[in-house]
Amino acid sequence: QWHAHTAFTGVDEVVIFGDYVYALSANSLFSVNKKTDEIEQYTRLNGLSSAHIDHIAYNKVLNKMLIAYQNGQLDIIDQKGNIYNISDLFVKQMSVSKQANDIYMHEELAYLAMSFGILVIDMQKLEIEDTYYIGTNSTEVNVEYITIHDGKIYAASQTGLYVADLTDNLVDYNFWSKQSLPGSKALQGLRAHNEDLYLIRGGVLYQLRANQWQQYTSEYAFRAMSK
Repeated sequence: QWHAHTAFTGVDEVVIFGDYVYALSANSLFSVNKKTDEIEQYTRLNGLSSAHIDHIAYNKVLNKMLIAYQNGQLDIIDQKGNIYNISDLFVKQMSVSKQANDIYMHEELAYLAMSFGILVIDMQKLEIEDTYYIGTNSTEVNVEYITIHDGKIYAASQTGLYVADLTDNLVDYNFWSKQSLPGSKALQGLRAHNEDLYLIRGGVLYQLRANQWQQYTSEYAFRAMSK
């Protein structure tokens, strides 16, 4: 009989819904029951579609969690613990990585920042809704972080920030504009908070106000942003 042995050396991402706290640790998933403190590990032996999980994200509208694997497999877990698999990306022949860099939930959709652009998952229909190739002439762009703020979608890459209105035809690259980003080092996060957009790059936290990026503070070095 096979058993899964998983080492939990630290927690990278946390999702809370229902009676459970789900945590991603060393690319493995486990949950803690808030009422009983019971810990459960999730592997292919008890329902997951693959191993080596890169990200988990919670959709509060539908009360579902998305699991993204390094090989392109995607699982969705509902509040009853049912697991649904989306394998379209996994089986597709591609020369680039199928690993998700970032996930942002908006309404019933999950937006995944991918090495080739943006992948949109319909969390209600349990299917891939669209793929956005946002570079010039629909070329691939390695999107590292993605967020939505004030009716616009923002996709950050090392070469710049791609922006479009959510109401536009996002499949058409002509609706995406490219803006410059401050700094030149590695990107570490992109999120909106209250009325402003924030970016971490090279340990520096920037704030976008009145269409201008400004260093938020010089007192601290930053590593990541909370989802």
